[in-house]
Amino acid sequence: MRTFFLLLAFAFPSALCGGTVYQADFARDFSLFKPYRDQAPVLQGGKLYLGSGTQINVPLPRPGRYLVEAQVTGKSRTQMASFGAPATTYTDELENGGLHRLSYYSNRGMLSLCIYTLSDEAFALHSLSVKEIETPQLDEADVPALVFEAEDFPGTNGWTRKEQGSDIIYRSGQRWYRPLRDFPAPRSSKPLYLYVRARSQRGSKMRLALCSDRQALAVTELNTSQFAWFSMGPLTGAALGEALSMQINGEPNVNVDIDRFAWSSNANMRAEELEQLPSQNLEQPLLSAFPIQKPQIDGNLDEGSWQSALQVSPFRLVRENTLAVEQTSFKLGYDENALYLGVKAEESALIPANQRMHEFRNKLQAPNLRSCYGDDVILLLIMRQGQSKMYEFVVNANGVLTCAQSDAPDYWSGRQLYNPQGSKAAAQIGNGYYSVELAIPFEDIGGKAKYDGELRILIGRVEKSRSESSSYAAVELGFHLPENLLPLHFAKQALAGEICTAAEFFPGSNRLPLEGDPMLLLNRLRKDDKVENFVSEEGSFEIAEGGEFIFNSICYEPGSLRPLLQSPPIRLRTVSSQLQFEDVPGLTVSLNGKEIKPGKPLSSGLNKLTVSGDKAETTRFRVGDFSFSVDQTWQKSAQGYSKNLLLEHSLLWPDWCKEGLSIMAGHVQQVLFPPMLPEGHSADDMQFHIELPEGFSFEGASGYYKEYPLSYAMTGKLQRQGQAYIRYSINFLNRRKYVENIPSHHYVAFVIRAPESNNAFETKFYFHTSADSLALSELPNECKVFVLPAEKSALPQKVHVQLWAGWLSSMDDKALQELILRDALACGYNEVGVKNSIGLKYFTLIGFESWNFSLQSFLDQYPDSAQVEFASGKSSKTFVCSTRMQDNDFAAWLAEKLPEWHKRRGSSDIICWDYECPVYTSYLACLCPRCQGRFAAKYDLPADLTSDEIKAKYSKQWIDFMTSQMAGVAAALYKGIKDYNPALEFYIYSGYESEQTKFIYGVDWKKLIAHMDFGGAGYGRPIADIKATVAAVQPKPMIMGVIANPYLVSSRMPPTFTSAAELMRAMCDSSGGILIYNYPTLDARSFSAQALVSRIVAENEQFFAPSQYKIAGDEIARTQGCEAFLRADQDGNLLMVFVNLSRSKTAFSGDFKKRGRIFNCRTGEETTQISGSLVSGDIAVYKLQAN
Repeated sequence: MRTFFLLLAFAFPSALCGGTVYQADFARDFSLFKPYRDQAPVLQGGKLYLGSGTQINVPLPRPGRYLVEAQVTGKSRTQMASFGAPATTYTDELENGGLHRLSYYSNRGMLSLCIYTLSDEAFALHSLSVKEIETPQLDEADVPALVFEAEDFPGTNGWTRKEQGSDIIYRSGQRWYRPLRDFPAPRSSKPLYLYVRARSQRGSKMRLALCSDRQALAVTELNTSQFAWFSMGPLTGAALGEALSMQINGEPNVNVDIDRFAWSSNANMRAEELEQLPSQNLEQPLLSAFPIQKPQIDGNLDEGSWQSALQVSPFRLVRENTLAVEQTSFKLGYDENALYLGVKAEESALIPANQRMHEFRNKLQAPNLRSCYGDDVILLLIMRQGQSKMYEFVVNANGVLTCAQSDAPDYWSGRQLYNPQGSKAAAQIGNGYYSVELAIPFEDIGGKAKYDGELRILIGRVEKSRSESSSYAAVELGFHLPENLLPLHFAKQALAGEICTAAEFFPGSNRLPLEGDPMLLLNRLRKDDKVENFVSEEGSFEIAEGGEFIFNSICYEPGSLRPLLQSPPIRLRTVSSQLQFEDVPGLTVSLNGKEIKPGKPLSSGLNKLTVSGDKAETTRFRVGDFSFSVDQTWQKSAQGYSKNLLLEHSLLWPDWCKEGLSIMAGHVQQVLFPPMLPEGHSADDMQFHIELPEGFSFEGASGYYKEYPLSYAMTGKLQRQGQAYIRYSINFLNRRKYVENIPSHHYVAFVIRAPESNNAFETKFYFHTSADSLALSELPNECKVFVLPAEKSALPQKVHVQLWAGWLSSMDDKALQELILRDALACGYNEVGVKNSIGLKYFTLIGFESWNFSLQSFLDQYPDSAQVEFASGKSSKTFVCSTRMQDNDFAAWLAEKLPEWHKRRGSSDIICWDYECPVYTSYLACLCPRCQGRFAAKYDLPADLTSDEIKAKYSKQWIDFMTSQMAGVAAALYKGIKDYNPALEFYIYSGYESEQTKFIYGVDWKKLIAHMDFGGAGYGRPIADIKATVAAVQPKPMIMGVIANPYLVSSRMPPTFTSAAELMRAMCDSSGGILIYNYPTLDARSFSAQALVSRIVAENEQFFAPSQYKIAGDEIARTQGCEAFLRADQDGNLLMVFVNLSRSKTAFSGDFKKRGRIFNCRTGEETTQISGSLVSGDIAVYKLQAN
């Protein structure tokens, strides 16, 4: 008895906090370990040596589920068992030692354990622990009878079969089979019952057990050859783990068939009732509205009412199996009177720094059925089961609500304006998003729903900047089709939180992004005919095999098991991550501390692989197409050989791996990557390896700002899928460690060159990280490469083709930098933001930050000249009052400091002031007495106005004042630059001419004509604003920007490219050239397009150079099809340009109204006919040479 209380003393204190209930100390507890059979345990070296086994009783603090772990060694075949109520449970056998793990639910205060040999050979017990598994929170919820089809939850063995002459599909198995597994169970505190529709072959007596892991929780007897309903229970929700299965026991070679099963808290469900219930359709998407307090309809989704409704995402593109770039999330709520919708629409065009706010459309100010889809909008469609009427609600970012009704058969053309009395909408615009609230009284849509699923809805979005139409539903053709609408359920309880039911998944362990109140998730993966189910509260699941699979997720109310959300199935793809090896006697393989068998998937990130036993040194592993074995890079210890394996760790930026990298034949390509080790690790010997197909060359690698001393070398030749490859390794010569968010200027570039080729072809390269000191290697990642034929180029002399080059100017390896620049020159760029000696004009940015053109010495000389910040009223320690920047003192200081700054910046040919500063927060927005007096005098206002008063009453005047202050500073800079060196060009970059630009960017182009040599603006194409910008600065040239995304290293979107059509259209929109942003995002698709455009412009420069052409129209030619531009030079020659910016192939044709010889500018050939078709992104250019 003393020993029992001794064990109790060690068990319960730790159990009070959960976690470990018992941790064996064999010296302390030796007397508790009883012999199994007749051979007593022997204590030696802190271990128990066992001839046949041992038994121990472990007291438990409470009924619940416990995890038992026992580590054994030796050549014996061993097993562990737990005896007690409700059933005895066994582990799998282990040969040659390993870790026994057993999950067991006990409803009493004692756990009886036995660890024993099956082969009459001695073994050693190294450790034994019992840990309490946290019991899921149980709700006091009734469980309505929910019926599931057995074939939706196939087990590890058994068959899926179809009844002859019937639609019945069932699962079948024999003794010891588990034909069903991984199905959900209610988390209810009420007694639960499981009903199973099953039969046994020939009516033989068989048993069907409900198991959690390997433990049987309940058993029912089968004795009929016809399908009939059998019940198990009562069951407690606390005993039902996440890994449920059904096991067959009884006579051998007897088939047991299972058709359906149902959960209920009703102990007396009759077979007739169960037969009438429909089965759950696990692939039918559905949505739920949640009970909420009536929200204030003002566009604000942060108010308390909305906290009771689940936020759901993501949206997918219409007609495509891909997620939208501009993502959307939504919440649905209801009360007694109305249905509520709250939507947050992410929108990169609404980020001021992106200079794309003109691309956002919110012009509609009143309901308009014809024009409502011309804006960025959210739409809600509603139908009622059994009725053909469709209700339509469309809201733009102004909160304008357009309502319509339509009926079969044509729900689009038959739309009629509808004016419901109570429906109301509102919207708000924020930084990078807009939000919409919509309230629809039930009486406006024909009354409340009488049952779940009576109402069906679709939530969609039309996004203008990227031309995306998207929805949470899978829409194949267009929104307005009844089959697109999803059943709407009305949840009984609030659910605070958010869930994203599709994301970028990886091989191995994955988890849906979710947070908030407890949910019960069923995640389903279907690959060919194989279905896998994963039940959990945290939304976790594993992807074991590579290739395509179909994924969907179901969110249940945990207590009742009512479905709240079923996501539309989506087709996804991953690479294979299964670890394969030959499982032979004498070999133990562990992954992350757990013994594994062949086929275990690696997880994305770090995996610790350990191999021990007689065969360890000769073991060969394979993952997909890659194989490896134990070698000198593995760490050897008493436990065996260990290796840290990385999977999908290394990244390229931008993410070329998604859609592939294009390189022009014979040209070079820069690729960026963040040099990083896994979290918690650092090393002095990190290497990054690139494996290139034979014929490609590795030109070098470099960091920036001397952050990374490195070297590189060829380190081997190898075969990949039958093709010869050469490996190059970049060696980092200083200590590298994990950094969560590496800034872009701390990335590393490597440069590769494609072989010469007249034909396009596809191949791939591989990349991976290693560190021998950490025994760390990465399975190679692959990136597709498309080699494109080189495009002939030429260099414009009078037209700007300006390349913004990221951090290239700060590259450590200047020879590699020059190699990149020479390739840019060969592609037709003639200006770049990098100092060079190869003939490219060099522009540098001027700004007044401390790292650029610091104003500190002026502030030291004139302490009372500091900017007084408009918003805070504080004196700046960095910036100078904008009025002072326009006076003689500043002019004298500028004349002294500018030459020094210019020399330090590399003596550029062009100085660019990139000014994009809002009028209230700009470093020119000063509210010192000088600026206050100047503002007051200019507009005849009081001299003591506060910033709040100005914003509230005089914002229009302040905007005008600030654009004048900016123009005054520009004049000071322009004069200072020209006084220093008249040959230097001064160039200003900002947004397009518009009232919005004046407010957001603080620029009025009309005020800058006399204070610059040329201007630049971008991006996007608001044609009216572009024309206004060109007109505002005439006769000064204005160049137009073209951007490739992404430009932030935090983005993992596949890179876009600058097509010939985009480049040529921008050239035609401009009055002096184009700028391209930015080099790291570009590949051969952009470079070859630029080479083509630059050649055509260079050979026809009189149609593009400032002051040498005039824009023409219908008076000189007729055009059809693609968008066209017409120009005339000073000699009467004409130019016709076609660009195809649509997504499909488009025909074009044209006729000059003037006689002359016509030349195809792309081929140089003379022609008599102007017609053809252009693929998306292509151009055609024709010149008429006057007689």
